[in-house]
Amino acid sequence: MTLTSDITLDASKFKPENHSEESIKINAWLEDATRTAPRWENFGIIKYRERGEKGEGALPIKRLPDAKDETIPSREEGRSIPVRVYTPDNGEPSKGVFLHIHGGGYVLGSHTQ
Repeated sequence: MTLTSDITLDASKFKPENHSEESIKINAWLEDATRTAPRWENFGIIKYRERGEKGEGALPIKRLPDAKDETIPSREEGRSIPVRVYTPDNGEPSKGVFLHIHGGGYVLGSHTQ
């Protein structure tokens, strides 16, 4: 199946020299949080997931009450992909899109974590 998109990315924005100070600080915090966090191997997968749901994982979980769980179609017939949609709560239109693709196949978490 061929997919088409009207999304265009400016690759220059991903070059390190174009990162803002704020982005650099956030990235450093993320690297430290994930490097120093307890590993799932120490708890087993079920306990690790439970800890993540309680906010005891590598990264704090902030659940926004107005977030909507949706699904988007998969390339595979009969399958869909769960997504969580966050929209501004200030009545203003969104100024951008944050797309987080979970690389772990939801083995350690889910689209809500």
